[in-house]
Amino acid sequence: MRQGINSVLELNFKQDEKVKVSPVGEVIGLDGRAFRIDGAALIASIEKNALDIALDENHSFGAALGWFDKDSFELRDGGVYASLSLNKTGEELIGSRAYRYLSPVFDMGE
Repeated sequence: MRQGINSVLELNFKQDEKVKVSPVGEVIGLDGRAFRIDGAALIASIEKNALDIALDENHSFGAALGWFDKDSFELRDGGVYASLSLNKTGEELIGSRAYRYLSPVFDMGE
């Protein structure tokens, strides 16, 4: 299944509901690049590393706006979902709609 990444990663954050973190399958990015995302392998990697995943701002790899709980990732409905806890800055930026979309970063190395 091919999915346009722009149509599946809107950050529709609601407290106590899981957020779609990544589509799975064959995905076409906004820039036209194609990716094959194996949801089960992605979750297995997160479980192996046993680290919560940061929600950062603009791929800055700086301060986190919130965290995806490492134990909450699950595969469902054509995507990978997880629980997100926002910090104060994240709540302000997402609540004001300064940010509206997720853009996941994947290490595509072997």
